[in-house]
Amino acid sequence: MTEQFISADGYIIVAPMWNYGVPPMLKVYIDAVCIARKAFRMTENGADGVISV
Repeated sequence: MTEQFISADGYIIVAPMWNYGVPPMLKVYIDAVCIARKAFRMTENGADGVISV
């Protein structure tokens, strides 16, 4: 899923706020996509995102 996510041109995520947080299924998706050294990498200045917003 990470490669498919990175290869897309843009994203529109529409989700309700549940108790000032994201729904559990959206959190599961974000956790599945954010893989270290694919979606981001750590540098001496902190996290460097490969996926630009």
